[in-house]
Amino acid sequence: MPLSRRTSALPPVSARMALLSVFLAGLCATGALFFLVSRLETRQEELHFRDLAQRRFTAIRIGTEGAMAALHGVNHLFAAVDMVSAEQFRTYARPLLKAYPYLVALGFQRIIPAQERAAYEARMRLRFPGFDITELAPDGSLVRAGDRPTYRVVEYIEPLAGNEVVLGMDSSFLEVHNLAARRAAQLGLPAATALFGLPQYKGMRKGFLVLLPVHAGKDGGDGTAPVRVVGYNAAVFIADELFARILASTTVAGRSRLTVSVHSLVAGQMQEEVFRSDQPASDVFWLEEHVARLFGARPLLLHEDIDIAGSAWRLTAIAAGKFLPEHHAGSLLVLLLGLASTLSAAAYLRKLNRRTLDLAHANAMLNRDIVERRDIALALSRSEDRFRRLVELSSDWYWEQDIAYRFRLLAGRKVKETPAMLARVIGRTRWDVALSVDPEELAAHRALVEAHQPFQNFEYLLTLTPNEQVWLSVNGEPVFDEDGQFAGYRGTGRDISQRKRSEQALRELTAHRESIKEQERKRIALEIHDELGQTLMALRLDVASLYARVCGHARLGERVGLALSHIDSSIRAVRNIINDLRPPVLDLGLDAAIEWLVGQFQRRSGIHCHLAWNSGAAILEERVATALFRIVQEALANVVRHADASEVTITLGSNAGAVNMTIADNGRGAQPEDCRRAGNFGLAGISERVVALGGKFDIVSAPGIGLTLVICLPL
Repeated sequence: MPLSRRTSALPPVSARMALLSVFLAGLCATGALFFLVSRLETRQEELHFRDLAQRRFTAIRIGTEGAMAALHGVNHLFAAVDMVSAEQFRTYARPLLKAYPYLVALGFQRIIPAQERAAYEARMRLRFPGFDITELAPDGSLVRAGDRPTYRVVEYIEPLAGNEVVLGMDSSFLEVHNLAARRAAQLGLPAATALFGLPQYKGMRKGFLVLLPVHAGKDGGDGTAPVRVVGYNAAVFIADELFARILASTTVAGRSRLTVSVHSLVAGQMQEEVFRSDQPASDVFWLEEHVARLFGARPLLLHEDIDIAGSAWRLTAIAAGKFLPEHHAGSLLVLLLGLASTLSAAAYLRKLNRRTLDLAHANAMLNRDIVERRDIALALSRSEDRFRRLVELSSDWYWEQDIAYRFRLLAGRKVKETPAMLARVIGRTRWDVALSVDPEELAAHRALVEAHQPFQNFEYLLTLTPNEQVWLSVNGEPVFDEDGQFAGYRGTGRDISQRKRSEQALRELTAHRESIKEQERKRIALEIHDELGQTLMALRLDVASLYARVCGHARLGERVGLALSHIDSSIRAVRNIINDLRPPVLDLGLDAAIEWLVGQFQRRSGIHCHLAWNSGAAILEERVATALFRIVQEALANVVRHADASEVTITLGSNAGAVNMTIADNGRGAQPEDCRRAGNFGLAGISERVVALGGKFDIVSAPGIGLTLVICLPL
């Protein structure tokens, strides 16, 4: 072939530059879209990780709170019955152990003065021959306890099988027990010991106890504390089994790559690790690590500290930065389609250039060039359409607004499924079509948009036809032209109607459950009052009559008097149970019920409480009055647990269409978002009660100024 012929076959410089420009432009567009989609997928995976971790943390927190509630329940038994027998303790403890499988044992430690030791051991030998008060020797064996001013003896333990070694053991010889016992007696609250080897388990497995004092004597009515501590109820936990069983009882949907570990905290510093789940956290090969970095994946870590009866623990969730193809399907599709489109366009342009070099005549070459350029523009337009289609696939629809915030474009799957959206939305602003949005929330959204700021997850109700409505959640960002001038908004949206219907159904179910619970409490309280209360009263009258007749017989009179005392204790216990279920004073009106509740609260906590309301507020429906009573009950419980307050003010009033209540304390206060975070079930329960009645609930608080709950219910 002549040299001139080979030279003419080479593409000109301009054609080469065009080919290179198309290729580079395609690669840049593909890379940019790949980066955006992969980062969105990585963000979604991180949010999924945080959700799974928080669900596990919440399960642990709820489980430990349930165990503390069980311990308080045992204390209620000792408060209601003057002398709890072993059979009563066993009957009460067994269902609690079954309900909370991670609570391995419940026990009672009685305080025995040194001068009563011999009599106490003799009395216990009637049940357990050979019984002695014991302690652990340095070699781990049991020996008779040495002389001490007092002993704290394990008198009851359930289940007894497997725990026989600790029955009769003096726990006061262990300093970790003494520290917890002193703290529990001073605060009147459960107190946990430090980790120590449990003697009843092989190898002295690490665990801890939670102690709650049992008081003798009765409250004098002037707010004074009970006269003395006669013993401690104890909940026994094996450290690793506590967290393992809680997590095992929790069903978490979805594939999980989490490792959950638990460390004890001392002075804010992590000590030994007591639990780690068996799921691997960091088995990432070097090639997989580089691929994960390309797709934006990275190791994830989340901490949360919890308190178990004054003992601090740190929960840690870890997920390795692994590449999972199913989590990056969108970015892989973008990458493959982008590369394919770029290579196709480059190949097509190269082929076109070769064709133009073979044209013999300038006129034909010019016409072919025009046609081919038009084809190139069409191919690029189709490529752009494919990229837009990928963006649309990432959500239900894509939208654009002009500078007056009117919708000018809707595209996507939801628009195709619901053509009525176009006629309803195009040419209107969002605040023209948004329904069921709080006016303040809508005004805040409008101010944000008019300030040309991006927004996320704005939810509103859109009416398409008289019989069709959809709930929407939209994200948006402002668009600016080349000169930096505002040109409108663009964004994506999702149909969240199913989620909203689920939330409404759950709220209605919660309201129905609360209604059924209140009715059942009222029924049980009435049955106990009418049946058991009257029976006990008749029994007391008969025994009192018998006591009056046998007062001349010393021993018989003593036995009848003891029976009369037991009947009185049973009547008081029944009265306490009725008040816990549903105070009869609630039938006298909301004002009388709250006054009674406040009186009980002041006597138990020593916190002064102010009441203020008008007379019209007391005339309420039973369901509204019951809900307000339960709200006050839960709020006062939160004050005792968290507020560290000395005064509480409760205000109740009503106007033409609503009843208003505020509950304010002068405690430490908190940020409002802290009060609404996951795990604050007391405030969440109050919120659900208020919303179920169609009312509004708000929290006003800041560190150092106390906390105020504001409730408004329609009449």
